[in-house]
Amino acid sequence: MLMKHYADTVGPHVFHAKVSPSNLPSQGLMRKLGAIPNGVKPHPGFSEELAKMMEELDTPQPENINELAEEFNSTPRQLRSHVLVFRFDVE
Repeated sequence: MLMKHYADTVGPHVFHAKVSPSNLPSQGLMRKLGAIPNGVKPHPGFSEELAKMMEELDTPQPENINELAEEFNSTPRQLRSHVLVFRFDVE
């Protein structure tokens, strides 16, 4: 694995992956690879105005949005304009 090789070369390291709340297959992959939830970050490329507008829209969300919000220490509304952050601790 590339991250393991990097950590073997330079020492222990933390990697982060950002995944859309609606991308269930990628969330599953992150979990399968051993990543752990590490909060949320604003969606790249969203201005503050667009992020606020996205939070106010009543668009369909994943069925598990409430569980995701709790797991990532966020709110369902905030997840409309943010991405999930997964953390890999590699030694």
